[in-house]
Amino acid sequence: MEGEALSQRSVGQASLEPGQILSTGAGKAEMLLTPGIFLRLDGNSEVRMISPSLTNTVVALDRGRAEIEVDELHKQNRIVVDQKGGQTQLLKGGLYEFNANANTMRVFDGKAAVVEGSTQAGAPLAGKVVEVKGDRELELTGEATRPTSFNKSEA
Repeated sequence: MEGEALSQRSVGQASLEPGQILSTGAGKAEMLLTPGIFLRLDGNSEVRMISPSLTNTVVALDRGRAEIEVDELHKQNRIVVDQKGGQTQLLKGGLYEFNANANTMRVFDGKAAVVEGSTQAGAPLAGKVVEVKGDRELELTGEATRPTSFNKSEA
């Protein structure tokens, strides 16, 4: 975190403040975004905290891959993942995958609203919204595109 290695003693103690970065090398990391919402960062990946608020949680995936598992999503929770080419707001419980290297997002189960194009990190979603439901993926090209299906068992 911020270039410093985390140890077993860091579990439950470390927290990301706005602007701070969590990155992985060969390992992986898991972070609790809000109660019931977990971000799992793959190897050689990097996520930046934009807003750690319980009611407005925004992270930016700058490199690599991340999964977000949403077990509990309350009306007052706003969970947004910022990537080059767009922002994704998670709307329902489920499993989501984000790949900054391929500039894609996938919904295994759940529902998300994606605003493609250049967005300012942490800014409210504005522009044309593309809805992505389960078993669909979206390539963030910077222009509104349509979600396509993908093979869950291969993914």
